[in-house]
Amino acid sequence: MGGIAPSMPLEIDCRKRGIKAAVPSMSGCFSKLPLAIRKSLGLDSRPVFRGGNRRFSETQTVMTSAEIRQSFLDFFKSKQHTIVPSSSLMPDAPNLLFTNAGMNQFVPIFLEEQKCPYEPGRAADTQKCIRAGGKHNDLEDVGLDTYHHTFFEMLGNWSFGDYFKREAIEWAWELITEVWKFPKERMYATVYKPGEGDPADFDQEAYDYWKAIFEKEGLDPEIHIVFGNKKDNF
Repeated sequence: MGGIAPSMPLEIDCRKRGIKAAVPSMSGCFSKLPLAIRKSLGLDSRPVFRGGNRRFSETQTVMTSAEIRQSFLDFFKSKQHTIVPSSSLMPDAPNLLFTNAGMNQFVPIFLEEQKCPYEPGRAADTQKCIRAGGKHNDLEDVGLDTYHHTFFEMLGNWSFGDYFKREAIEWAWELITEVWKFPKERMYATVYKPGEGDPADFDQEAYDYWKAIFEKEGLDPEIHIVFGNKKDNF
C-alpha cells in the first residue's frame, strides 16, 4: 500500500511516515497547521507559537482537532462515502482488550461475515482508539517521540469491493495538498518493497500512481517516493 507524509513535523498519522494512502488517520500531535489550511476552510485565525518541535510565527494559526475531523469527513462525504460513527472502545471481539484501530468495526465486512450495508461500498469514520495492551501497546514509547500515544483518534476512509489504490492515492493527495494545503514539494510517498524473506511483491501499481502524481507536479519521483519493507509497514 502506498503512503504519504509531510517532511515537516506536522504528521497526519503521527507515526513513522504519516498517513497511509487508503486509511488516513490523525492523532493529538497534529494540532498546529499553516494559515493556508484555515483560509481554505474559511476558518477564523488564531495565533500559535509552537507545533511539535518546529517554531511558528504569530502569523500562523491553529486548526483544532474538531476542524480537522470535520474537514476530513466532509471531504470523503463528497466522494460518496457513508459517514460512520466511532464504535465503542470496548470491542465486540474476543481477541481485543480495547478498540485499537479504525478498521476494528469493519472486520466482519472484510471477512465477508456480514454484508456491506453501504451503497456504494464506501465508508469514512473517526475512530477513538486505545493502545495500552496486547499486540499494539504503545505505553513504553509514550514521551520518547511525537507519534506514540495510548489514546488517539484515527481517521479512516474504507472501500468494500469498490475503489482501490488509484482512487485512494489520488484522494489522499487531493485532501492533503488541495484541502489542507500542505506544500506539495514537502510530500513523500511510501511504497512497499519486500526485503529478503518478506512476503508479496514490489507494489508496482502504487508506485506507478505516485510516480504519475509527482511528475505531474514537476517533482522527482526518485526523491519523493520512499520504499519500505515488512518491518517498515508496521
